[in-house]
Amino acid sequence: MNRRIYYNDGTVMRVVGEGFGPSGDLADWWGKPMPPEQCSRENAARYVTVDGMEVAVPQPRAASRQRATRPGCARLLIGAGAPIAACIAAVWAVA
Repeated sequence: MNRRIYYNDGTVMRVVGEGFGPSGDLADWWGKPMPPEQCSRENAARYVTVDGMEVAVPQPRAASRQRATRPGCARLLIGAGAPIAACIAAVWAVA
């Protein structure tokens, strides 16, 4: 089985490989952290099969979810003027 944990921040995990999972049909899997051999279509938030089918599984919204904001700022120089700060904020739901 060729698989590797590509990303794991303790809240969400991504496993990439060729033919892993109980049925041996997964190529890319996103979901809650767990041992990679337990990754399956049933417990995925998103997966891609080895034949290229991509599925994003709708997740129920729990009342306990919180919103988090991570700002991204950059200094921009427009024309000959003084630099200005431009910020954007990405908002996502935390499981």
